[in-house]
Amino acid sequence: MEFPVFAKAIQKCDTVLKPYDVFVTDILINKDKYILNNVINLFVGLIGLQIGIVDLLISIGITPDIIMGHSIGELVCGYADGCLTAEETIMMAYYVYVGLTFVKSKIIDGLMAEINLDFKTMKNMCPSDIDIVCYNSSHNYIVSGPTSSMRAFLAKLQVWKHLKSTNNISMLLITRYVEPARVKLLEYLNQILPQKISPSSKWLNMLNKSYQWFSTSSNTSYLAKYYTNNLLTPVVFSEAVRFIPNDAVTIEIAPHDILQYILNDSLKASVTNVALYKFSHKSNVEIFLHGIGKLYNAGLQLQIANLYPEVMFPVSRNTPMISHLIRWDHSEDWYAYRYFAQRKLYIGEAIVTINLLDDEFTYMTGHVVNRKNLLPATGYLFLIWQMIGWLKKRNHLDIPIVFENVNFLRSTVLSKQNLVNLTLMIQKGN
Repeated sequence: MEFPVFAKAIQKCDTVLKPYDVFVTDILINKDKYILNNVINLFVGLIGLQIGIVDLLISIGITPDIIMGHSIGELVCGYADGCLTAEETIMMAYYVYVGLTFVKSKIIDGLMAEINLDFKTMKNMCPSDIDIVCYNSSHNYIVSGPTSSMRAFLAKLQVWKHLKSTNNISMLLITRYVEPARVKLLEYLNQILPQKISPSSKWLNMLNKSYQWFSTSSNTSYLAKYYTNNLLTPVVFSEAVRFIPNDAVTIEIAPHDILQYILNDSLKASVTNVALYKFSHKSNVEIFLHGIGKLYNAGLQLQIANLYPEVMFPVSRNTPMISHLIRWDHSEDWYAYRYFAQRKLYIGEAIVTINLLDDEFTYMTGHVVNRKNLLPATGYLFLIWQMIGWLKKRNHLDIPIVFENVNFLRSTVLSKQNLVNLTLMIQKGN
């Protein structure tokens, strides 16, 4: 709730659901870890959260090329595509719950579980009253069925270490057991969803093998019929991922980052998969910003400033400075390369101009004898050493040298006001 755009989206959901005494804000900030065990909290909480994340992504300049949903997540695809408003989307989540609870007496309680097995083994092991409801990949599936049968089946899988995760829910989804809710669901959704709507080609139709949209009867909302069928039909996610290009960046906005394992396993290594929300001991804001950083590293040009309130300039007089918060980290030492042009000499004579104001010769100002600034004796030797390097077209530091029988005839007086020209000469045979 720290980002204004997100908070505004959640407040919009709260306003719509207020007559039903349901508040998404309370669901999202509640510390009770069992709050999502209540189905109404699960439905409106998850969809409200994803509406807020979609608004955040749009605000920083992210426009999707492909939109696909998984199970309940399909409800927010219409909003991401621009077909539905936030109000219509959150109301749809609420009425899906109402439609299911209306016939709850006819729907048995059950469990769902994510399992890592190949399809043939999975099909042979599943009892007749347990359905495969999500085909995530060639060896990852979600099954659902009556509580007693599922517990016995899961106990067997735990022994064989094929069980990945389980979810306790008070009613089953996308199975034959929720078929009694079809008529009521369609009735409710037809009341709140627009009659005439044209989903874009970005949003993949998960119920059609071509994943394209076709027209339907004029007296039934296209999306009402689609969502009703979607909530009662197994999810074939493994087929949909083939539409993701090999150089794509995928963004998962589900609260459990449940698809990261599937995406990383099913797609090429060249695809960047980013989850913006996950259950963790870390702050959700930190996780979200970490995901945004991954998107930036993947090449997306994001308008990060839009996440925060606009700064009006000039700022007020009492605005604190931030410069003191930025410091160099000197905890490690690093070698720094120094590059310079190598002087070349083709004759045995050179003139060197000494200017004490130049950085190259500043060190000589400290050599004072009898109040006179003299050229150091070793300075003559150093200049000759340099000259040998110029003649050999090498760095003088790479040339070992020994001076013998050195005679100094007189001193050279230096001055900051006057330049001193020294003639260096090396004769052949010396």
